[in-house]
Amino acid sequence: MSTRVVRLTPTQATQKLISTIDSMNHPKGTSISLEAPLNAAMAQLNRNRQNPACNQLNAFLNQVSAKQTSGQLTAQQAADLRQQATAIQSAIGCSNIAMAASPSGLPLPMH
Repeated sequence: MSTRVVRLTPTQATQKLISTIDSMNHPKGTSISLEAPLNAAMAQLNRNRQNPACNQLNAFLNQVSAKQTSGQLTAQQAADLRQQATAIQSAIGCSNIAMAASPSGLPLPMH
């Protein structure tokens, strides 16, 4: 039996990331602050504006780091969200992926 690999578009992957956040059952304010940059990224992707979408994904990664630092996200939740967001950035071709947070939750320097 063969396995069929389904490739998501960046917009579909961003929607899946929002669904992941929703499934974590955080307080509404936490979910809204995490989802706002993702909704903005999808709006940019729908206009074929990759650079602004990349910037919104970086804003999302900053939110993830802040929520982890404040204890609103567990290390595992933050790692899962980071992995999904950086995969979307790779699919878009973002040149600023280095701004993604490191596994420790601290921003990585740009080179």
